[in-house]
Amino acid sequence: QRRVRGIMRPRPHRPNTNQNQNRNNASPSVQQNPAKNTLESKLNLSVNQKLLRITSDLYEDKEKGLVKIGKEIKLENLHPPPSKITVLICGNHSSGKSSFVNWYVGEHVQKTGVAIETQKFTWITNGRKRETFQGQTSLMYWKKFKDIAKFEGMPDYLETEICVSTEKKFPMVTFIDSPGLVDGHFHYPFPVEDIICYLANHADLIFVFFDPMGQALCQRTMNVVKKLHDQKQSEKIRYFLTKSDEFEGPADRNKVLIQIAQSLTALLASTNQATTFDLPTIYVPRQGKVQDGPNAIEELCREIEKAINQSVQTALNNLELDCQRISAQVDSIIELEEKKKKRNSRSRLKMFMWGILTLITVGIFFSYRIADYAAGTQFAEFIERGHSVVQNLSENSQQNLTWGLLVFCVLFFILTWLNTKRTPTISSMRLKKLKEYQKFVRSTVLVKKQELYDQFLSLIHI
Repeated sequence: QRRVRGIMRPRPHRPNTNQNQNRNNASPSVQQNPAKNTLESKLNLSVNQKLLRITSDLYEDKEKGLVKIGKEIKLENLHPPPSKITVLICGNHSSGKSSFVNWYVGEHVQKTGVAIETQKFTWITNGRKRETFQGQTSLMYWKKFKDIAKFEGMPDYLETEICVSTEKKFPMVTFIDSPGLVDGHFHYPFPVEDIICYLANHADLIFVFFDPMGQALCQRTMNVVKKLHDQKQSEKIRYFLTKSDEFEGPADRNKVLIQIAQSLTALLASTNQATTFDLPTIYVPRQGKVQDGPNAIEELCREIEKAINQSVQTALNNLELDCQRISAQVDSIIELEEKKKKRNSRSRLKMFMWGILTLITVGIFFSYRIADYAAGTQFAEFIERGHSVVQNLSENSQQNLTWGLLVFCVLFFILTWLNTKRTPTISSMRLKKLKEYQKFVRSTVLVKKQELYDQFLSLIHI
């Protein structure tokens, strides 16, 4: 840390020459983007918002929404896609996290400065009007983060800033600005590292900011990075060296980059994971200030845009998969109902046959005269001979035989009824409704999904 601190020296004042002014104009900033790029960006944003809104409507429709259909066929985990991506920003104290958020949003939302200004976890998102939520209200607003209340000190240190800004891709982004990480005796009223790791599970992107002002190798930041890699979050993480315009020259910048790269390489090697990563340098463009050095802040913005496009693709892909799951579930229900009906038909046939056999047995024993009317004299004579055998038995034996046969017939009938009990089936009306749902999903939702995908792919050719 002393080496990093020794690198930084007061930057001498430079006159605002035409050369520096031209270099400053080349620095990426929203105001200096060409009009064509701004128009395309807004067009892409509006199309992506439209695609996600239509996709969400297909899930949440009250009459034939996929969520409603899923409940009726007992299919779980059908959820509408999120309308925004979540970007978690963490890193060293005074590494420019809040300054970047303010620049991206285009409003002064977060406090900035050398002091430890951000001592809360703050959600910054787009809304219809400017609002600020604190503590429990903030937790109620973000229901998917409800488990954060289990951590010590929560939800007292939560905050939500709702802005009406439409700068860049902000309408489709929710930032989570975390407290700056410092070493030493500074006490956090909450387990800051554990909460960052918890929030990372719900984030689409994780930005780790390193600053060059003596905190580049903050141990707490390195601990967080290691824990995130242990949680298999490496695909989400992007590293940036911030405030690169404050270096005295390329040599100082390269020294800090090498130090951070070596520390990260050693740290990731200890996690038995791939050690390849990028470490671009960025700084926030400021009007009226001469700034020099490579600035990859537009690359950072492209990472956000790629995550938005990926969320749209994921939403459309999940829509198709959920339609296939619903269709397969309905097929499974129909197949099961057909099996139940066949089983019930066999049961009814068995019941009928055993019932007839029981009645015949009782009839044969009690009255051979019935056969006289039903089957003619010859059959009656056959029954009569059977009766004569019984009549040769003693009176007690005949009585015992009679009761035994009666008990046998009753027990036989009961066992037959139990073994041929009908399985409950759904009504034909409900079965028809399920087939209508299946037809709707196949012929309407999947067709609509293809139309949405075509609109999304058309953005590439703009």
